[in-house]
Amino acid sequence: MSFEAKTTIFKKDKNNNLSAKECDTFVKNYKDFTKGVISKITNPKTNKPLSDDDRIKYIYDKCKQKLGIRDSKSPKSKSKSKSSDSGDNEIILDSYEKVKDIIYIPFNTLQKNKQLIASLFTKPISYDIGLVKLSEYLYNTTNSHNIYVKSYKKILVEINDIINSIYNNHNQNTQNILKQQHGWVENYMYDPLRMSDIASRPPTAPDTQSAIKKTKRILAKMWEETYYIGINDIRGRGLNTMVLDQMRNILFYSSTNKNKREVIKNLNDNIEKYIALQFIIVIMRDEVEDSRVYNYDNIRTMENHLDLFDSLITKTIVNVLFDDNSNYNSQSISKSISWSGTPRSSSSGHSHFQSKANIARYRKTKADLVAEITENNINEMDPYLAERWEDMPLKKLRNVISIKHNEGSNTYRVAFYIRTLYQAWNKAVKDSKPFKNPYTRKNFTEDDKVYILRSIKKLYPNIEKPKIANGRSDIIVETRNNFYNDESVSYTFSYKLNFEKRPIVIHLLTFSIPLNFNTDVEPAYIQPYIFENITYLIKNNILFGKSMPLKIIPGFKEYIGKNIIILKDNYDEYKVFFDKIKNAL
Repeated sequence: MSFEAKTTIFKKDKNNNLSAKECDTFVKNYKDFTKGVISKITNPKTNKPLSDDDRIKYIYDKCKQKLGIRDSKSPKSKSKSKSSDSGDNEIILDSYEKVKDIIYIPFNTLQKNKQLIASLFTKPISYDIGLVKLSEYLYNTTNSHNIYVKSYKKILVEINDIINSIYNNHNQNTQNILKQQHGWVENYMYDPLRMSDIASRPPTAPDTQSAIKKTKRILAKMWEETYYIGINDIRGRGLNTMVLDQMRNILFYSSTNKNKREVIKNLNDNIEKYIALQFIIVIMRDEVEDSRVYNYDNIRTMENHLDLFDSLITKTIVNVLFDDNSNYNSQSISKSISWSGTPRSSSSGHSHFQSKANIARYRKTKADLVAEITENNINEMDPYLAERWEDMPLKKLRNVISIKHNEGSNTYRVAFYIRTLYQAWNKAVKDSKPFKNPYTRKNFTEDDKVYILRSIKKLYPNIEKPKIANGRSDIIVETRNNFYNDESVSYTFSYKLNFEKRPIVIHLLTFSIPLNFNTDVEPAYIQPYIFENITYLIKNNILFGKSMPLKIIPGFKEYIGKNIIILKDNYDEYKVFFDKIKNAL
């Protein structure tokens, strides 16, 4: 069949008509395919390999036309001048990587910028002239059909929207602080190729480097020593939540984010926003690292958010969500703890006793241990087993611990068999109840819990702090009993992204339920019911669904990313919340 006949067939096949984003992927793969870097090329629309060379060439030519890409032409002149500015020295802007490099020109090294200019032109050109020509090219309306020129302009719009929204969303006094302390300019417009400062110089010898350095100084001053994670720094306030909002848009199911294909489309559609936000955070991070003010948590949060944007821009987030985290059905941690495991052994032959103190305790007789326990503690038996110390076997006595309790100026100790004490803690967490000392009727402190966990680990090294039942391995559920002001139980849900570099946790939502109200609670709405229902939704993968994107139960979409605190005087609000949980069962 002739190529002309094939072309007629190709035109009728809708799968050969790729979108701009699909074309971007295809052109990159085509270059690798022709260089032998990859052995086959696939159609991004169908995700199926192509074997017909004519079809491949047809799609490639159509994509070049759609993206506004022209082929690089070998210079007709035999001259090897290193500084040609002839009309046929074309600019080839054909990737988002080049667009990003242009955006970062004021913050790149001179060497990197020279490499960028060399990669953009089809013929050798001097660095300064190349920058001027690049600026002219980007703002020449005849090049507006190039997808990467469009992307460059969109990124600048996003960057300047961020800067000006921060400035304009504050009152006059705050704006004056931004101006006087941080060098902000009203209606400032970032342009990495701002050449207005060199207009008076001869076009054959522009001082581009001075203009670029001036742009860098302005931006660096604006974001110098920003406390990114603080609510009091007006420059970072709100920015530190934008990356989480963008990530949650990808994580959660919506009418336009229903499956893997739509997730990829949304990533493509928002790439300019991601690059712009990442650009601002990079400046903040670099200026904080170079300053006298250094806060580890501040830097660590910025690094995490930059990694999140990297995953959105490069689309590695797709593999993490749909491949790496494919095992959604985790082991239920609500099951009764298995005590069939044997304590770890040491080379000395003693079971789990490794310190000198433990070895000494191991060598004590039953009478020694009973005397020690009864002398130093106020209780004569374990409260959970109802077993007196003198009736306990030696093996159990070796695993009895004492917990201090202060009453006024006096200090008392209460003894517990560690295994049953941990079981009581685990049950309290599972039932969303406070973990109380059965003798004092007061809650065990966080220090007490640390001590209990450390003690039980001597018997069972792999045991963890009790958690509420969790049906999905990629979602972390934490419960906390709050007994300081309003007694309540809070649930926090987070999504764990298993990146190769390190896992990053994204907060999904938090809600807090009071244990008491300022009015009588109707029998149908008592708190144990809602705690039981929440546990059921979690264990059975109903609260967030069983797949990706996360499909939250009806009525809970408004809570995404928020911390919902129901107060004891908001009984009606509690009933609405209760019904949403109940209706999802």
